[in-house]
Amino acid sequence: MPNLYTIHCPAIPDHRMGWTPIPAPDQSLPLMAPGRPGKNPDLVKRLQRCPSCVVRFVMKP
Repeated sequence: MPNLYTIHCPAIPDHRMGWTPIPAPDQSLPLMAPGRPGKNPDLVKRLQRCPSCVVRFVMKP
């Protein structure tokens, strides 16, 4: 099962979405930032719909 993500946007309610598989082209990117704590900023930027969007990940085996 692929990794999942959700978006919560306090600014634009239409940007909010439930748990969705990460698109195939982005599946190869790590969820966590290499060598640093926290989410991978490159992956977050690709999934955000606007700068206010908060992206959350869940890892599936």
